[in-house]
Amino acid sequence: MNARHPDAHPLTANQEWEWDFDHSIGSAPYHRPVLLRLKGPLRPLALRDAVAAAVRRHHSLRTRYPLVDGRRMQVVDAPESRPLPLVDLSRLPADEQEEALLRIGRDDAATPFDMAGGTTVRWALARLAHDHHALLVSPHHVAVDLWSMSVLAADIAAHYGHAAAGEPPPAGPGPLQPTQWAHAERERWTPERLHAALAPWRDGLARLPALDLPADHPPAPSRLPECWLLSTRLDTALSDGVRALSRRHGVTVFVALLAAFHCMLARACDVDRLVTYSLTARRHSRAMEDAVGLYADYMRIFADLTGDPPFTQVLARTMDRILDGQDTQRLPNEWLLRATDDGTRPHPLERVGFNMHNTPAIAFPLSDGVRAEAIDYDGHDGSAGLATTYWRAHLFFDTFDFGAGPIAMEVLTAKELYASTAPADWARRFAAVLARVVEDDQVPLSRLPGR
Repeated sequence: MNARHPDAHPLTANQEWEWDFDHSIGSAPYHRPVLLRLKGPLRPLALRDAVAAAVRRHHSLRTRYPLVDGRRMQVVDAPESRPLPLVDLSRLPADEQEEALLRIGRDDAATPFDMAGGTTVRWALARLAHDHHALLVSPHHVAVDLWSMSVLAADIAAHYGHAAAGEPPPAGPGPLQPTQWAHAERERWTPERLHAALAPWRDGLARLPALDLPADHPPAPSRLPECWLLSTRLDTALSDGVRALSRRHGVTVFVALLAAFHCMLARACDVDRLVTYSLTARRHSRAMEDAVGLYADYMRIFADLTGDPPFTQVLARTMDRILDGQDTQRLPNEWLLRATDDGTRPHPLERVGFNMHNTPAIAFPLSDGVRAEAIDYDGHDGSAGLATTYWRAHLFFDTFDFGAGPIAMEVLTAKELYASTAPADWARRFAAVLARVVEDDQVPLSRLPGR
């Protein structure tokens, strides 16, 4: 805590990373609003009180990030009982209502946040009829990660039930707050302990061969880390084959997909050792399970593909490496990146990533028979389509598997290296490797599809 500014607290390592990234893209928006359709006898005043109660409970929903004595800090504003802004669309014809509703989502998605001086979460409620509303929840990544969205939805639903019944919010201990986490990080990671934890990473990176991704053109760095983004799917038969392969070898679908991803990279780049990263919730304790904030971080996974291993062996090695990564993931990502920075961009530990989501859509169980469903306001629903986004990576796969049907993918490729066709090319490479290992899980690395 700053002695001259007792309300100012240091940033967590994750917040430092998020601030740096937000600053790197300037005024470009970097958030994805959630727009929920609410059907049934909603009580708007009860929902307003529920949102206010959630904002009081979770400090990240009312935190600013100003400069204090030359350092970026987090300042938690006092809770205010702000009414939930209401947009009345009920007098519009039905078709115009829907277009106006979609415009609310699109306009918010195109509006950046003022992290230093303003709020990092925006709310709005649209009324289409007495029993038909839509709730906009628009958080910046620095305020809420994906796990937090589920916590926040459950909290608002619980508070709504109490408010609708005329009851005050239940008393009880509050959750872990980002300011507390920031101080705990600094107490845990003393300079001596941090130095010891970083040594293996420096050594491991020094011994890795360069991962030169086949590119469409020479690097053309730009001010913004722009990426092409393609939403696509594996076909159902291949998706089921991957799940069957996973069950047969006692690993998760994530492990099987990541192992195939590593094989694809090894063949495309002609290397047998590499490092990738994956997002992880990093909820290590009960106190963190109910917390709202940016706690998700990156797990680094070193892949060892030496000796032309069969795919079954790649699976086993990948599982071991993931367990190693989970043991070391408490080392904050931002500090790891700074300590191993070799001046190249993107950082070697941020160059290639792979992630998987297997949690269904966020539930919003309001009482009184009010039903909630997500509104797709921008066509970004996992169906095929190409868009532009921002990400500090040359190649990133985001996969989605909910246990049945096609496995969905979002493939991101850096514009500084790739043409707009690159995401589809990488998706085809990945599908080809998966098809081969599903057909024969003993196939050696050298027999998998290559360049």
